[in-house]
Amino acid sequence: MHGVQVMNQLPRKTPKAIARSQVQRARILDAAAKSFTAEGIHAASMATVAKTAGMSVGLIYRYFESKSDIVQALIEQEVEETRIAFHEIGSSGELLDGILDAFAPWRRARAAGDTVNVALAHEIIAEATRVPAIAEAMQRADEAYREIFSEWIHDRALDQGIELSPAQVRQRALLLHIMIDGLFARAILEAGLKRTTLKSALRGLMQSLFTA
Repeated sequence: MHGVQVMNQLPRKTPKAIARSQVQRARILDAAAKSFTAEGIHAASMATVAKTAGMSVGLIYRYFESKSDIVQALIEQEVEETRIAFHEIGSSGELLDGILDAFAPWRRARAAGDTVNVALAHEIIAEATRVPAIAEAMQRADEAYREIFSEWIHDRALDQGIELSPAQVRQRALLLHIMIDGLFARAILEAGLKRTTLKSALRGLMQSLFTA
């Protein structure tokens, strides 16, 4: 009871303070993404992130307890950005064009405006083999991606008058997930892969997502 009274007496954050916190948090995540991409997650320190962000290490610790927490926040942010992006994609053709548009920036170490790029994504996967909390965050993200893909495939199929079974939706969501993960690898191993070649290879696969 006394704990509740104490909490009620604490000053509440104003909308301006909340907005400032969000800006600071985004600034830290952007700096962390740059630092982790340049030096690797394992090698980059909180001091490195602070220097890149142009703030003190102490200020960063006000928002994140550890480097692992920052990595998990980057993972969660990427999931949310993917969710928003898929809500705006209306057809398999639009999705294919979006993937092809993204492939060129993926080939660079860090694309302007990107939070999680190909190099950083592979860094996060490597870090997940060492840090259980990050591995668990990756598993949660995988489940969230599969849910996003499943919902999108189900809805786009209905748009075409096709009703897929839950099993069909799950299988095709897995296929889409594997395809996107594979393109992340191709962006590193075959950076010179032409857009026309990719489009020709992927067009049939995208159409098959909605075949009853």
